[in-house]
Amino acid sequence: METRSPRWALFLLAALSSKPILLTEASLENAYGPPIDFLTGLQYTAYQKGPTCSPTSPILYPQTTSDIQAIILTAAALNTTVKAFGHRHSATDIICTDGIPIDMRAFQEFSYDAATQTVTVGGGMYLYDATQAMALEGRAIRTMPAWGNVTIAGAMGTGAHGSTLRYNASISDQVVALTIVDGTGTVRQITSDSPDLPAFRLHLGLLGVIINVTLYTVPLYKVTAVNTVVNDDILLNGQLLDMVRAADQTTVYWYPSLGKLVIGNWTIVDPATPGEAWTSDHVPPTSDTHNLYAVPSLEIIQTLNDSLGLQVFQVYTLASMYTDVPDFAPIYTTNGLTVSNPATGFYDVMFAPICQETGFWACPWFHAPNQYSFTDNEIDIDVRNLTAFAADMNQILATRTAAFPFDGVLLRFSRASETLMSTSLGRDTCHVEFYMMRRRDSYNDTSTGLASYQAILQTLAYKYRGGSHWGKSGPFYHSSEMLDLKLNPAARSSFISVMEKYDPNGIFLNNFGRRLLETSSDADIDPATTHCALLDNCVCAEDSDCAAGTHCQKFSPQFNYNVCVNPNEPNIPINLGSITALANYNGALNLQQILCANTLSIGHSTLNSALKCPPLLGGLLPTIG
Repeated sequence: METRSPRWALFLLAALSSKPILLTEASLENAYGPPIDFLTGLQYTAYQKGPTCSPTSPILYPQTTSDIQAIILTAAALNTTVKAFGHRHSATDIICTDGIPIDMRAFQEFSYDAATQTVTVGGGMYLYDATQAMALEGRAIRTMPAWGNVTIAGAMGTGAHGSTLRYNASISDQVVALTIVDGTGTVRQITSDSPDLPAFRLHLGLLGVIINVTLYTVPLYKVTAVNTVVNDDILLNGQLLDMVRAADQTTVYWYPSLGKLVIGNWTIVDPATPGEAWTSDHVPPTSDTHNLYAVPSLEIIQTLNDSLGLQVFQVYTLASMYTDVPDFAPIYTTNGLTVSNPATGFYDVMFAPICQETGFWACPWFHAPNQYSFTDNEIDIDVRNLTAFAADMNQILATRTAAFPFDGVLLRFSRASETLMSTSLGRDTCHVEFYMMRRRDSYNDTSTGLASYQAILQTLAYKYRGGSHWGKSGPFYHSSEMLDLKLNPAARSSFISVMEKYDPNGIFLNNFGRRLLETSSDADIDPATTHCALLDNCVCAEDSDCAAGTHCQKFSPQFNYNVCVNPNEPNIPINLGSITALANYNGALNLQQILCANTLSIGHSTLNSALKCPPLLGGLLPTIG
């Protein structure tokens, strides 16, 4: 069905918004966390400092479908482009435009059709709000991505996913219909029998402005979650995959330098099962106290080129996956204070945490000036290659030590999809994800462990032909070279045909879309970048691509990839027996005291002094072997 927009809709862009159309510097800093002094004029970025988008218009806030039609017709008349977005939780230039950016937060409709057991949700509605509305109808979606504060249109547009090989793992694969405004200003219904639905399910923001989305639903349910620590030999011998295939939903947190896995297993149970727990898994809120100690400490640790300090920190993040840790949000909880493991609660709050922009407990990237800043890397590979990759990972870390202090190496799973731009197209997939802590001066200072991180990512991309999540990883992993490597040629061609059908004049094109079309290799990177390899804007070709004092060289003969090597970073393997345990801590210590206790217990006097540790904290806690 098509609805033509009125010809009279060409009016002044500023009149389209009943709200302020330009976010001020103060509001941007409050809303998206990182300092924004690198932004000028109309520029905007993601939820963290990432791509720098340079539109020709302020951000507009359409209130109705007619507003969107008018914006598109105005853009056509001005020979410019349009980009719709929601929370901007994608940290790639998929969110950018060189034309008119529009914020879809006003599109909040919700309805339930009992006859078809489907829900229709406004494209700007947060996933958490949608699932809460479904619950009032006794309905649920089959699986959830790992964060509830993403919009429905954004989640499907980038392939946001949970972790299951038993069911559809992504929001995209649960879409049965949607309403869009196409590049001619026409309202269209994309229905379940449309041959174009496999393209629209993961639209990349290139096929139209998503007004609403219709999802299939299932009866409301709860899950019982339990996190268990095991040795990582079950990953290396293939047993882990058997466990994943047998479970309703499984997430694995791998700490390779510790030889440990934390297996998070969720089992679907009746909604009447006792339990009202919720999770802080994957994207937990952090406290002011946590950020006050952790973020400066991590910066000091990296200033000292101290991989061992990061290893100490990751012992505590591992422990936080199954037990109480001071100044860490409990992984599962019924009271917000202590860990419940196992725990039972409704599926949405057990799969996907939310976090707030303000308050003592807020998203990690808030709490200025001590906000976390990190690159979220995710490369997706054929699940049949997981065991081989795990062996390669251990070889890389045996060559150069690196720590994974945030969730370890996160392994999630999706079954094969028919969605054209899905990274799971035609294959069961393992999503390999880890966070790289950025330095305070991310333009000039290198992250500890960077060489190993870069070798891991290139191994995933080149050796295993892995594809990055569309909203994650550094710009290089969305470059023309990487798109050629990751995309199925037939699927790419089919998607481009749908682009041409619904956007014949290129209204929704941006640099990301032009790379997909192979008409340009340009990207929207931070113009303040001085060393392109530090934040994966490039793979280094010469020393100047890396930080001063570091070198661009091959990682090793076996892993023949260019990486930035810091000659001052010692390669110190971790000895678990030398690090204070957390499992039986007495509850009286805060994060600073625990870090200090451990630096003393391992005889790390330089780090102990840099952290301004009080005396006599060593030996307060038991050790583990």
